[in-house]
Amino acid sequence: MTSNNFASFDVFCALDAGKAEHHGTALLKDGRTTFDRPLPNNEPQLRQLFARLQRKGTLFRPRHEQAA
Repeated sequence: MTSNNFASFDVFCALDAGKAEHHGTALLKDGRTTFDRPLPNNEPQLRQLFARLQRKGTLFRPRHEQAA
Protein backbone atom coordinates (compact mmCIF):
# COMPACT_ATOMS: atom_id res chain seq x y z
CA MET A 1 0.00 0.00 0.00
CA THR A 2 1.31 3.45 -0.85
CA SER A 3 0.77 6.53 1.26
CA ASN A 4 -1.12 9.53 -0.07
CA ASN A 5 0.68 12.83 -0.52
CA PHE A 6 -2.02 15.29 0.44
CA ALA A 7 0.47 18.18 0.46
CA SER A 8 0.21 18.29 -3.33
CA PHE A 9 -3.48 19.32 -3.20
CA ASP A 10 -4.80 22.87 -2.79
CA VAL A 11 -8.56 22.22 -2.58
CA PHE A 12 -10.20 19.30 -0.76
CA CYS A 13 -13.73 18.39 -1.85
CA ALA A 14 -16.29 16.32 0.04
CA LEU A 15 -19.54 15.23 -1.56
CA ASP A 16 -22.64 13.82 0.06
CA ALA A 17 -24.84 12.18 -2.57
CA GLY A 18 -28.38 11.59 -1.41
CA LYS A 19 -31.34 10.12 -3.23
CA ALA A 20 -33.02 13.48 -3.81
CA GLU A 21 -30.43 16.12 -2.91
CA HIS A 22 -26.65 16.34 -2.92
CA HIS A 23 -24.35 18.58 -0.87
CA GLY A 24 -20.75 19.62 -1.38
CA THR A 25 -18.04 21.20 0.71
CA ALA A 26 -14.63 22.36 -0.43
CA LEU A 27 -11.81 23.51 1.83
CA LEU A 28 -8.65 25.31 0.84
CA LYS A 29 -5.28 24.01 2.02
CA ASP A 30 -5.26 26.57 4.85
CA GLY A 31 -8.63 25.29 6.13
CA ARG A 32 -10.86 28.09 4.81
CA THR A 33 -14.20 27.00 3.34
CA THR A 34 -14.56 27.96 -0.32
CA PHE A 35 -17.79 26.07 -1.04
CA ASP A 36 -20.49 24.67 1.27
CA ARG A 37 -23.98 24.29 -0.18
CA PRO A 38 -26.33 22.03 -2.08
CA LEU A 39 -24.96 20.74 -5.37
CA PRO A 40 -26.65 21.13 -8.73
CA ASN A 41 -28.16 17.88 -9.93
CA ASN A 42 -26.98 18.03 -13.53
CA GLU A 43 -23.63 17.23 -15.07
CA PRO A 44 -22.93 20.50 -16.96
CA GLN A 45 -23.42 22.55 -13.77
CA LEU A 46 -21.25 20.14 -11.76
CA ARG A 47 -18.50 20.43 -14.37
CA GLN A 48 -18.70 24.24 -14.13
CA LEU A 49 -18.43 24.05 -10.35
CA PHE A 50 -15.37 21.79 -10.48
CA ALA A 51 -13.78 24.08 -13.10
CA ARG A 52 -14.29 27.08 -10.76
CA LEU A 53 -12.77 25.17 -7.85
CA GLN A 54 -9.87 24.01 -10.01
CA ARG A 55 -8.92 27.64 -10.67
CA LYS A 56 -7.97 27.76 -6.96
CA GLY A 57 -5.46 24.93 -7.40
CA THR A 58 -5.15 21.16 -7.58
CA LEU A 59 -8.32 19.37 -6.45
CA PHE A 60 -8.61 16.31 -4.25
CA ARG A 61 -11.95 14.68 -5.12
CA PRO A 62 -12.55 11.33 -3.47
CA ARG A 63 -14.47 8.89 -5.64
CA HIS A 64 -17.06 6.51 -4.35
CA GLU A 65 -17.39 3.27 -6.24
CA GLN A 66 -20.36 0.98 -5.78
CA ALA A 67 -19.46 -2.37 -4.29
CA ALA A 68 -19.84 -5.25 -6.72
